[in-house]
Amino acid sequence: MYQPIDYYTVTKNGENNKIRIEFLKKEINGNTYNYLGLNVTKAENAECYDFVIDSGHGGTDSGEKKDGYTEANITLDYAKDLKVKLEELGLKVKLTRDDENTDTFTSTNMYNDNGRITIACESKAKYMISFHVNNGANGLSGVEVYSAPRTNLDFASLMARKIVESGANTYSNNNGYKKADGVYVWNFTKKVIEDFKKTADRKGYEPYNITTDTPYQYTIREVGGIATNAYADGRNPSFSANRFFNSNQGIECYQLELGYIKTDLEKMLYNREAYVNSIRDSVKEYLGL
Repeated sequence: MYQPIDYYTVTKNGENNKIRIEFLKKEINGNTYNYLGLNVTKAENAECYDFVIDSGHGGTDSGEKKDGYTEANITLDYAKDLKVKLEELGLKVKLTRDDENTDTFTSTNMYNDNGRITIACESKAKYMISFHVNNGANGLSGVEVYSAPRTNLDFASLMARKIVESGANTYSNNNGYKKADGVYVWNFTKKVIEDFKKTADRKGYEPYNITTDTPYQYTIREVGGIATNAYADGRNPSFSANRFFNSNQGIECYQLELGYIKTDLEKMLYNREAYVNSIRDSVKEYLGL
């Protein structure tokens, strides 16, 4: 039997509901029937969040760099600003990284007690936005919103469109993994899967069950549980186990690449308000707030 799912509605007027979905059995006249049980209650204020916002990198992992600016600092500024804007809509918002804990982050501790994936999953948020910055090699530029496979891409498309309409940036000219203007789904390729198997063989652990439907970005994959084929169960000695990898209650995550640091740095620095307002307006429209 599947484990129960606790589904939380988006906060409206300071309240939200907790819907417990249970997979049950009942015997009637010698026959066993499977059915769903639903129990709706008012959620306690501290139980869950609507959005969790992740600012990529941090601590000893600065990410991309140019002219004294780092991806870690740029994304943290965006995350803090967006938190304020979404809270003004009445939403409950959690940051994975802030001024208090940012120094503890590394490139390998995302599944530890205070790692970004653990913090995100413990928030029980419905949605996650993870800010990142691309490098900018080969003349690439523009904004990119990444989503999980088999996901309705309406929200991703809305965010990309509103960012471009605000003048904050243009649609990316990157055609790899592109599904629509500014919208991307990046899964593992057969070649990368083979490379991962070779790494597993070299390090002496059983290869993960990765397919071409598995999201490549761990922020999207590992907060979605079984729905996104999360797999970090601790067999790779370089990482702790993601205690939520086999959860049937995941977060719908979007990785927002603000631009390419080599070509879009000024846009990201000076158009932050336009970016953040565009994302807020997308949330407001998509959720009907």
